[in-house]
Amino acid sequence: MPDRIRIEWAYKPVDYFEDRLVANLEGIDIEIYNGSVIVEFDAKTFDNDPSIRDRLEQYTQSLFKGARLQSHAEFEISGGAVYRLHPGGRTDVTIFAETAGALAMAGSLDIKVTDSTGKVIKDTRQERFNEKRHFALAVASQRGKDATLDSMLASYDAAVRDPKNELVHLYEIRDALAARFGGETKARTALRISSQKWSRLGRLANEEPLWQGRHRGKSVSQLRDATPDELSDARSIAREMVISYINYLGRQ
Repeated sequence: MPDRIRIEWAYKPVDYFEDRLVANLEGIDIEIYNGSVIVEFDAKTFDNDPSIRDRLEQYTQSLFKGARLQSHAEFEISGGAVYRLHPGGRTDVTIFAETAGALAMAGSLDIKVTDSTGKVIKDTRQERFNEKRHFALAVASQRGKDATLDSMLASYDAAVRDPKNELVHLYEIRDALAARFGGETKARTALRISSQKWSRLGRLANEEPLWQGRHRGKSVSQLRDATPDELSDARSIAREMVISYINYLGRQ
């Protein structure tokens, strides 16, 4: 029996995906569940191409960045130790420097509704996981291949990490698309984004007197914090823009 390679990362919050997620890169399954990311494959693959570890880590980061579009919460990934599992039971381990990001938690109250037969009619936890899975796989499929997408993901990262300037960063996503397509109308048409949503994000970032917006210096005495509904709208529109662009790339 040949040697096997097992690579493990840890992540926080441990319920970031809320359910088991299995993705695949280059024929290798990536299992994400309960605070651990685990991959295991034939050692010959690793010996022939040790950089596979880095690609797996980058792909895993992309999955989490995709899920963040739904959760709008930060995550932390660390570890990435490589274990060589020998047939006789001996294990060799190589430890790598940890990678980490700032951590911010987000809570939620879930609802599960069943009918008289026990059939689930609505399960908000499952719906949220399905959405996270969709975003995660979509982002991981295209991240690193397109400069505009990478720029938008960086802006969304910044919106999560820098809430005082959240609308500034979310608006950068709209700006990036306008620049990519040579104008707002062309961008909306190509991505099938409604003018109402496009304008709503612009109004929140530019016109409303919000501390998180782009033009705070024009009306300091009238500034207020954005409401939860306003922030939710801005995040939802920005997410739609990112996913619409990923779908556009898939159609090319």
